[in-house]
Formats: sequence, structure tokens, C-alpha cells
Amino acid sequence: MRDLLLVLAAALLLRSCEPSRGVEAAARIPHTPAAAQLEPASASVAAGEWRRRDVDDRPVLLFGESGAPPLAAISCDRDALLVERMTMTPSGGIGSMTVTADNRTRTLPVMSDGAGLPNGGVSLKLSDRMVESLGRGSGRIELDLGDEPRLVLPADRQIGALVDECRG
Repeated sequence: MRDLLLVLAAALLLRSCEPSRGVEAAARIPHTPAAAQLEPASASVAAGEWRRRDVDDRPVLLFGESGAPPLAAISCDRDALLVERMTMTPSGGIGSMTVTADNRTRTLPVMSDGAGLPNGGVSLKLSDRMVESLGRGSGRIELDLGDEPRLVLPADRQIGALVDECRG
């Protein structure tokens, strides 16, 4: 688990340091929350797509725009599904994350990685009904983390495939 968090945090930090991104990339970074991450009534799905990567021989789904740091990640960890939201708020200051999918909502404590990495993640047992809701591949997934704006992601069949793979 900690290795996965370190890999994702390192990728995020390295992406932000790439010389090719320079001033042009900085001009594209919004200084206010994107419309896709605002109030529930006006929230639209964030731009990007789900991409699968294998990290430490474990499947990971990353969501974001191509060439940009991921906004969220979903991965397997033994008998659990990890749902992470990348943020610049140190994890020590965030107590819980609310996950909504397929008309089901759960508020869960944010996992502590012990290093204050820039993300917030929650762990769901594979038997949890929320895992089924995430894996349905229809509708949208909403992640509310601390004082961060709501992140709305598209549901995707890849999440269901990942859940099946996690279950073995």
C-alpha cells in the first residue's frame, strides 16, 4: 500500500517538474476550481479518461487527461479496493472522504500514509456494496475530500473489470 502511494506521489511530483511542460503548461493550470469540480448542482464530469497501469504487480486505474498528473486512482490491496483522490492538501489535514456512486454514498476515514503525501484515499472491503456500485460502469462517481472541490468522474467498465481482478 505504502509503495503504491509513494509511486503515485512520485509520478505526480515528477510530472509537475518536467521541463517540457514549462510556461505553456503553467498557463493551462487553473487558479480556481474547474467547473467540473464545483457545487453538486452544477457539477459536470471532469475531463480525462481511465487508464490502466500495473504498479508493483498490482493493477491500478488512473483518471486524468493524457500527459497530465492523475486526478484519482483506484487499485487493489489484498481484500480491499483503494479509492484515491490526488490533492495538494497534506493528508494529515483531511479526516474523511465521501464517495458517491450509483445512488449510494459512503463517508470513510482517509487512510494515513505516514508521509503526508498529496492524496486522500479510502479503503473499501471487496464485499462492501459500494464496491459493486463503483464497478457497475454507469453514471458517475463523486469524490468529496476535505475542503477540496467535489471531483466528479465518469463511471467506467474498467472499474468493474478491476474489481473482478481484485477478487481473483
